[in-house]
Amino acid sequence: MTRRILFAEDREDTRKVYSNILSKQGYEVVSVENGQKAWEVYQHTGFCGLLTNIGMPVMDGVELIKKIREDNPLFPVIAYTGDMCREDEIKNKGFRVLRLPMMIKEFMINVNEVFGEAK
Repeated sequence: MTRRILFAEDREDTRKVYSNILSKQGYEVVSVENGQKAWEVYQHTGFCGLLTNIGMPVMDGVELIKKIREDNPLFPVIAYTGDMCREDEIKNKGFRVLRLPMMIKEFMINVNEVFGEAK
């Protein structure tokens, strides 16, 4: 079974790299460039989870997670940030938080733990 992940990241190069990594591991990835677009796509498509950057324009990852969790409090989420000040803001909120930069192996361990391994 293919596992579909919603991926919100404002940097195109980062979207491409991580989408490619996830696809090679058997995940289907729908990537968008900000939280607002992610929220719109989320409402109309089924996903096994959300992978989001915290710092994005239009709607940031914190607001996106809040909206999704209002709709589905148990929806699996991995958020990541390179901003240690923002990291403190999102700790202990019931979802996985990763710090940039991160190694591919660490990234995939977290993805598989939170979203379940793709088959």
